[in-house]
Amino acid sequence: MLGDVMAVFSPDPPLTGADLERASERTRRLSVAEGATWAVMCGFGDAYLAPFALFLKAGNHAMAFLGTAPLVVGALAQLAGASLSERTGRERTGRRKPLLVLTTAAHALGYLLLFWAPFLFRAHAVEALLVVGAVLAWLASFGTPAWTSWMGDLVAPERRGRYFALRNVVVMLTMVVAMLAAAAMLSAGRARGWIWAGFGGLFTVAAIARGTSSWLFARHHEPPLTPSPGSYFSFWDYLRRAPRSNFAKFSFAVAMMNGAVNTAGPFFTVYMLRDLHWTYFQFTVSTVVFLVAQSVVYRWWGAICDRHGARSVMKATSVILPVLPLLWAFITSYPALLVAQALSGCTWAGFNLASTNFIYDAVTPQKRARIVGYHGLLNAFFTLIGGNVIGATLAEVVPASFAIGPVHVTLLSSLPAVFVASSLLRILAAAIMLPRFREVREVERVGTLALLRRFGRGEPVVSAGMELIHRLPLLGRIFSSRPAPPPPKRGA
Repeated sequence: MLGDVMAVFSPDPPLTGADLERASERTRRLSVAEGATWAVMCGFGDAYLAPFALFLKAGNHAMAFLGTAPLVVGALAQLAGASLSERTGRERTGRRKPLLVLTTAAHALGYLLLFWAPFLFRAHAVEALLVVGAVLAWLASFGTPAWTSWMGDLVAPERRGRYFALRNVVVMLTMVVAMLAAAAMLSAGRARGWIWAGFGGLFTVAAIARGTSSWLFARHHEPPLTPSPGSYFSFWDYLRRAPRSNFAKFSFAVAMMNGAVNTAGPFFTVYMLRDLHWTYFQFTVSTVVFLVAQSVVYRWWGAICDRHGARSVMKATSVILPVLPLLWAFITSYPALLVAQALSGCTWAGFNLASTNFIYDAVTPQKRARIVGYHGLLNAFFTLIGGNVIGATLAEVVPASFAIGPVHVTLLSSLPAVFVASSLLRILAAAIMLPRFREVREVERVGTLALLRRFGRGEPVVSAGMELIHRLPLLGRIFSSRPAPPPPKRGA
């Protein structure tokens, strides 16, 4: 056991040629498994933070804080993690494995504290939850720059879209199973009057899953990383370069969009459980629909990113993003909102995958960890403004009933007005920033409307269905005997 621990802190032996490729391939597979354990943690832990807060009687401002403040804490953690990953190890050679192994182990213990702190301090249960939630956010984000830098070294540029799409599919499907199991556990506890025990069971499973992630990280191969002398630059330097830096323009575009999204983001769970009176089971099904939709289209978006570039995907999905909160503002039917969740999952799968791939494409390995930290801090700032300033203020001051001329409008609460505001801000963010940055790779050009037509015709679903068919031995033989369809026209 002691030998295994010491091995984590010792640099991996240098490898070349076939040995390096075998070690890298093994690590890529381990990373998929680690993603699955992370998904179990999220399905049993993160997904039920907001319901736990509502169970503890948290108000709108507390919910806004829970949804946005951890992002700011996480961004500061990323900056600290980026600096540490550049400085650990002998002769200031960057080591990333020890950082990730230790922080994920501490993150696992944090989930036990998440339950016991509010349980032991019931008079201040909400405050205890918010404090522990911030600690969890720090531990979850501290290793993100190191992980991003590490995986960028292990996955070749020409296969990043497909690899991370495959990894995300495994993550999403695992999260679906985890959330369904978590919902069953919580429902069983609620039926017996043991809802405290139900949440305790959820967070215990989350802790075990995160501990398994730490064990898997210890078995990853880590290529050496030596930061170059010119790779350091301050956050102020990063902001100063914004008018000239293509990546800084991209970072501001993503940050502004995330700020607009999180104007409404912290309040969707509140709206579902408090205003629409959904059960925990209905809430879980809604989240599962969102995750399944993402898993269905990830591979398609990954192929589009590899062929047409990340910017094309971001532009296309940004046309749909402003529509999503409007559906929640004007629709209350549960089946219709499940359809909205499916559309949301399909859209966010593309935007998030493209944003991640753009970072890998645009940033050199030596600067990647620090850039991820600065990018996260910028996103956190806009998210804090969107959620805690704009969203929370609107949720408190906008009346649920008002008159527009002779028309009297009565809403379930003030939250539909927050959703409309989020839609308008998303339009503004996309219109201002997306035209300002360029694609960094040589890719085949495609028009935004052409890509949206392909998306609207159901090409991602058809592509996923055909892939599934070809993976089934009998149907695969039947379909493979047919002539292949002609390739799509350039730019279609």
